[in-house]
Amino acid sequence: MRSLRGLAIAFVLAMLGLPSTAEAGEKLFGYSYEPLTMPEGAIELEQWVTPRLGKAGGVFSEFDLRSEIEVGVIDDLQTSLYLNLSSTRAANARSGRRSQGFITNDAGDQQFSEFSFDSISNEWIYKFLDPVADPIGFAVYAELETNGSEFEIEEKLLLGKVWGQVSLAVNLIFEQDFRAHENEPNRAIHFNVTTGLEYRVAKTPLAFGIEFRDENQLDYYTKYTHSVVSLGPNLHWATPHWWATLTVFPQIASPTRTYKSFDYDGYEVNEVRLIIGIEF
Repeated sequence: MRSLRGLAIAFVLAMLGLPSTAEAGEKLFGYSYEPLTMPEGAIELEQWVTPRLGKAGGVFSEFDLRSEIEVGVIDDLQTSLYLNLSSTRAANARSGRRSQGFITNDAGDQQFSEFSFDSISNEWIYKFLDPVADPIGFAVYAELETNGSEFEIEEKLLLGKVWGQVSLAVNLIFEQDFRAHENEPNRAIHFNVTTGLEYRVAKTPLAFGIEFRDENQLDYYTKYTHSVVSLGPNLHWATPHWWATLTVFPQIASPTRTYKSFDYDGYEVNEVRLIIGIEF
């Protein structure tokens, strides 16, 4: 009995390992990347789950699922491969400028529930300056995504700084879409800004903070159609072998002339992201 009790205690202590600083593979934030890369030869598996809930009218929910393998190529350079899936449920929910169109599936149904393959994507990050050792951390990010008929490229400038138990991350994001959906433009540009601030509680696996995001969309490169501001809490739990991050992102404003308050056509009422990582 004592040996079983001792084994149980050892297991709990291992699961509640207390790292003093973030490992390179950890994502402290759900939406903001720190300017960090994994060491050469390191491997990590991650599972992303992003529920998007609520649209203009009707019922709408979508769960984005991303399965990722992340590899340190050389010091300061890492790459990742993603498989992107989604599960969508809609019933008379509206989308499009001023709620002019209904959300439909490929068959044109306004009420549907389906699970589908979205795309595969490949991500690269190169770190120039370290957020701990240097006055400011800096890295560049590029991601290519396609499903065979649609193409998307996303570039980011990753800035950040770590002061003891406090971490700050700022991302400047530029994204181009080349799509051919009936209710979407063939070409769109997104310019987004995300910021995360987090405090790691000493001698515990817990960190908590807040994240901010401003998303902007220009259709056909010139038509400013969507802008959404989100703000919400962030929690991070880390052990020596696995970690989890949760961000809750309610929409708080839409500063465009079209919507002025909230944009529940182009974006959801609430967005949540959970990421779980296992390190090898």
